[in-house]
Amino acid sequence: MVELIFRRKADALRCQKHLCAPSWIKETQIQRCSHYAISIEVKTDRDRISLGTSLTTFIINEMWKGWTEETLKADYYYNDPEEVDQICAIISEMRSGERPELTELLTDWDESGLVLGEVQNLLCHPAPVTFDSFATFRLKKLHDKWREMLGLAIDEYKMEQEYQVFIQMLREYLAIRGERTDTIHLYPSRTGFRFFDGHYTEVTKEELMNAIDKRLFFQHPLYVDSSTIAPLLSLAPRSIFVYGSEEEKIVTTLRNIFEDRLDILPVSYFPDPCIPLDLANE
Repeated sequence: MVELIFRRKADALRCQKHLCAPSWIKETQIQRCSHYAISIEVKTDRDRISLGTSLTTFIINEMWKGWTEETLKADYYYNDPEEVDQICAIISEMRSGERPELTELLTDWDESGLVLGEVQNLLCHPAPVTFDSFATFRLKKLHDKWREMLGLAIDEYKMEQEYQVFIQMLREYLAIRGERTDTIHLYPSRTGFRFFDGHYTEVTKEELMNAIDKRLFFQHPLYVDSSTIAPLLSLAPRSIFVYGSEEEKIVTTLRNIFEDRLDILPVSYFPDPCIPLDLANE
């Protein structure tokens, strides 16, 4: 028989859901505080191995979010539930492999192997175990890794918030600017987008530089690039046709700024006779 003691009933119930062996929960008093003990039937070595795997899955898949929420509130002073949820969502995406640009910044480690080793050591002791104490002291390396992941998630969250503020400021600028030109076509090149007017005549770099509203660089000097966003905002077209992939970051940013004004088309849709020779040879 193995007995695990939890401070919170919700944790005990979540743990029980992961167990394959027969188990039951009872309330007990420790230092005049209610705790919840799970008694787990373990008869054979196979049962013990299965229990170790189940507890490892519980710790990795369930405990990280509760630990993250507590750490955000206690150590980083994030008390807004929406902010906490957004940071947890970033970590969840990292854990599921949806944020490779972030996970590649983490040091390599075997999360399952680390946890399973400590759990197996835990199950070798017949005495009841306070699970919270086990998690605090025996899983310190795990918490260190989770903290590393949390730090990346917080930095990413802050960057995403700054990006949203940046996008909103440019939308407001565009709303005030109105519509200054009819149509602009953006054709991709090795050095960035080339601009064409509604008749597919290329707009020269000199013309673009002369069209730029210099106030953009005073108001948003760190974010507005002079090659694409600044001239496009200054020209304020009624319609923008971007030839390329929506997966490109610059295209996503343009979509977020110009919204309904912008359409994304395959490169093949740009009329061949209108492609300058130097672009055609790239």
